[in-house]
Amino acid sequence: MSLLGVTLVGVGYAIVWTVRRPPFTRMFDSGPFLDWMIAFLDIVIGVGSVMLVLSAVRTLGSQWNIEAWVADDHTLVRDGPYSIVRHPIYAGMMGLMISTGLAFSSPYWLLVAVIVAWYGTHLRIRSEEALLKETFGTTYGQYAKEVPPLIPGTHWIS
Repeated sequence: MSLLGVTLVGVGYAIVWTVRRPPFTRMFDSGPFLDWMIAFLDIVIGVGSVMLVLSAVRTLGSQWNIEAWVADDHTLVRDGPYSIVRHPIYAGMMGLMISTGLAFSSPYWLLVAVIVAWYGTHLRIRSEEALLKETFGTTYGQYAKEVPPLIPGTHWIS
């Protein structure tokens, strides 16, 4: 399931990168104020997402891998970005896709890409969390109750 999730996230990225609106056209048929607000939001999402992913990978260190796995000396990481969301790399990757879509794609295709990638992310989270629950038991269960999976303040993806 984890690899299917990765594939679906890749399909979401492929949609955003290949189905583009014409260069130098607006995301929405609106005035300059909305254009500037979208551009500002896009920069905030993009930079924030990169920082989130880099911080999460740095926090995980040698425990990071593209596929869900548990090493013999694996520990449950709960600090850094993992104190805000349980899956900060997935959150950051979704943010990067949204940022790219705001810059280059159309609203319709960005929505399609987000839905496909969201489902892929959901599959990855389910797969990874089953492994973590098996490995860390009630410790992970308590962590899951305290920290949302993907979006701060929400528990509705898992």
